[in-house]
Amino acid sequence: MRRHTALVAALLNAVCALQATPSRGRRATSSPRGRHATSALGGRDRMSSPRGRHATSAPRGRRALSMQAVATDDFTLTKAFDGAEYSKRFEDLYEEGLATLARREATERRLDSFFAQRDAAASLWPTIQKQAAAAAASLPGVLAPLLQRSVTAHASLPEAAAALLASRVAGDGLSASALADALVPRLKGAEAALARDLLAVVETDPAAPDLLGVFLNFKGFHALAAHRAASALWAEEDDVGAKQLALLLQGRASAAFGVDIHPGATIGAGIFIDHASGVVIGEQAAVGDDCYILHGVTLGATGKVKHGRRHPHVGSGCTIGSGASVLGPISIGDGCTVGANAVVTKDLEAGATVIETGFMSNRVLKPRKR
Repeated sequence: MRRHTALVAALLNAVCALQATPSRGRRATSSPRGRHATSALGGRDRMSSPRGRHATSAPRGRRALSMQAVATDDFTLTKAFDGAEYSKRFEDLYEEGLATLARREATERRLDSFFAQRDAAASLWPTIQKQAAAAAASLPGVLAPLLQRSVTAHASLPEAAAALLASRVAGDGLSASALADALVPRLKGAEAALARDLLAVVETDPAAPDLLGVFLNFKGFHALAAHRAASALWAEEDDVGAKQLALLLQGRASAAFGVDIHPGATIGAGIFIDHASGVVIGEQAAVGDDCYILHGVTLGATGKVKHGRRHPHVGSGCTIGSGASVLGPISIGDGCTVGANAVVTKDLEAGATVIETGFMSNRVLKPRKR
């Protein structure tokens, strides 16, 4: 991938343009650089003139040309400005350039992560199918029909997840086949997240047997899959039927799996909801990637509204213990740990730990300095 070439060229061209602009009341010369060459900034160029009594400095009231090299990971930018007249113009351009570089590098990291997740998702489903075939051969009379209907008959993880969810939440006038057909296109957009959710359980839980066992039997995964489908439906703002189906899916998944996640909530990838009972996540809540959430957790509101938000935002890599409540429009930093039964109503810095010490009382342990 071509990196930053156009931006670097633009910055250097801007520097040249600023240096080439004549100073007010002074005439730029095009004489060759040497002892008598004059710079565009007025006076003789201190960088080209020999040191001594004949070297001229910048005019009074103006600073000489300042050069500062700033190193980045793959190239060096040189920022140059002439005091009062050029510094503000160039500083703005320079800071904007650095911000653009940071955004571009962040985008590249997200793209790398996306392609890695896509590759993992592509290889994950064949692994589950192989595990299903082995289990069916072991107990053909018992497991073969179930595994055929749930796993081997489907070509991809989204198709199988849609069929599995439909079989668990359909009924009472809601057709399982029609529901599965509606969920497949919504879950295809979340295939990488579904794959990371499965892998998170297997990698985190010693009790998790294998990918097949998690896919078929772990209701925390089922609740997340239902939410990802409901979230995609909820995002279709102009479709009244899609919103109604999203709420219907939320309600039925809550009854079936014991996890109530509003379709408007934002849930990252690689989430493990362990034991998956009594978990409530509000509409405006957000959970980052690779979080571990135990049973009885509530991400809810206190009645306060801040910047239009009522529910908490939880960073990536956080652990929220059983019975914990994180309430209000607060922010929980990356890598935080919220202990069992703790009630958190204030922001937590990244890496902090909260321990419940009594009724409505917590102790916050700040992250260790490395």
